[in-house]
Amino acid sequence: MPDKKESEMYDRCPYCGSPLDESELTHNAMRKEMEGNLDDAVLLYKKALEKEPENTYLRYHLGEILYRLGELDSARDVLSSIIEEAPRFAEVLYLLGLISYRKARIREAISFYEKALECDPHLAMIYYQLGHASYHMGLLEKAYDAFEQLTNVHPEMTISFYYLGVVSLRLANFEKAIECFKKVIEDNPHSPRAYGLLAEAYYRNAQPNMAKDALKKVLELDPNDKKALMMLELLSDSKVVPDA
Repeated sequence: MPDKKESEMYDRCPYCGSPLDESELTHNAMRKEMEGNLDDAVLLYKKALEKEPENTYLRYHLGEILYRLGELDSARDVLSSIIEEAPRFAEVLYLLGLISYRKARIREAISFYEKALECDPHLAMIYYQLGHASYHMGLLEKAYDAFEQLTNVHPEMTISFYYLGVVSLRLANFEKAIECFKKVIEDNPHSPRAYGLLAEAYYRNAQPNMAKDALKKVLELDPNDKKALMMLELLSDSKVVPDA
């Protein structure tokens, strides 16, 4: 954090020494934030808030930077004050969810994410975080719904199909898992991990020949994949029933 002499330089005009107004302080804070000087940005946002304490925009940015600095309790206090006045501020609810998750309050995080989505169902990262938090808690159906919604809202996000496939495997929805991992491979044809998961989905869906083909592709991409070698050997040694 800058010392007192430095901080005085930030809130005064460098030419005449007169105090800067709220908009000038905010401009300087944003510049410091873009430069990566987050401690300086916090100081300037706080000084701007001294001049305009009810400014929601300033409080939001201050809370966001405090979160990025790992000052979770301070960030939560700032952001919670916004929700008291603007309970449908989706981005703030999302940040409160992130804070709760980092403090291992997973169910509380899920609640914040769900409230945020009620306010703005188009914020992709909320679906992503809701899916992860729900999966962490073993709430597989909720995780499935979140990742499926993410694929609908942002079908270009390949990672959403990956996680939807993983959850589908856990739910024994093998056809859906196969569909998802095929999509991942379509976008990332050199991913041995995706082929490995596709092989698992085929195998568990009673399609051993398709599983073998996927495992061979894994080994083309990563000849040292021990799990793929073991599974392929197991399938080759067993009596393989032709896929239906």
